[in-house]
Amino acid sequence: DVCSSDLPAAAPGSAIDGYETAFNQQQHVNYLDTNGHVHELYYSGSWKHNDLTAMTGAPAAALGSAIDGYDTTFNNQQHINFMDANGHVHELYYDNAWHHNDLTALAGAPPAARGSALDAYQTGFNNQQHVNFVDVNGHVHELYYTNAWHHNDLTALAGAPAAVGGTAMDGYATTFTNQQHINFMDAGGHVHE
Repeated sequence: DVCSSDLPAAAPGSAIDGYETAFNQQQHVNYLDTNGHVHELYYSGSWKHNDLTAMTGAPAAALGSAIDGYDTTFNNQQHINFMDANGHVHELYYDNAWHHNDLTALAGAPPAARGSALDAYQTGFNNQQHVNFVDVNGHVHELYYTNAWHHNDLTALAGAPAAVGGTAMDGYATTFTNQQHINFMDAGGHVHE
């Protein structure tokens, strides 16, 4: 069991994210400490704690990094995404042990803009994972996994306007149409999909 006095405090302004894993009926809450370590609090009969950065040897998250966690039901895994000081998007994932991937390097993607939002989700209809971010030019990018990590510049592909710096972002799949949707805002305050 975790005693709050045993836990590293969250960094001031730390992002926080929570999700459930239905395959093992657990709750998960993630945050960043002042050293950029990603921490997981999870409930399995009682609350427990993991320092995922220490467990995986992952690099520290950048100060002010977004964080996003989700589960993939098609393979019963957990995934937590964050950005390092160089704008690389990283993944910590659990498949009976915690591991680390530098998704930017694996997909050959450009770095994320400092302070970019992150959003991640699964598409069950094709058993894929998706991680979205914004680059320094305001382009929305997608990292997606189909037996290897790949990259798409969604702004260029869709002919969309640039996202405003610091935009919130939200991505999701619609199961009734087998579609993917990503929402963001432009400099004029318009919401785009």
